Amino acid sequence: MLAEVRTTMQRSCIKTVAKTYQKNYWLGGTDIVTEGIWIWINSKVVITINDWYPGQPDNFGNTTGEDCILMMKDYQYKWNDGHCDTELSYICEKQLE
Repeated sequence: MLAEVRTTMQRSCIKTVAKTYQKNYWLGGTDIVTEGIWIWINSKVVITINDWYPGQPDNFGNTTGEDCILMMKDYQYKWNDGHCDTELSYICEKQLE
């Protein structure tokens, strides 16, 4: 499943890995269910620890449809809202067995 950032330590680790590969990455956050209420898509937990770039999320151009969270290289790997169907790399997690 796409990564869900639950702690500041996780946020820091994910950002460190992202910087290594120098790409934009999807995370598992969305506001597709209720506009403006950001949740982790798999666990349905409201996002409380975030790393939004200043001015984000913004539904660029005052449009709807920017419903997913991505970490952007050009924003120092802080978060932006984007169109969920955009092809990007992604960061996944799996549960410990």
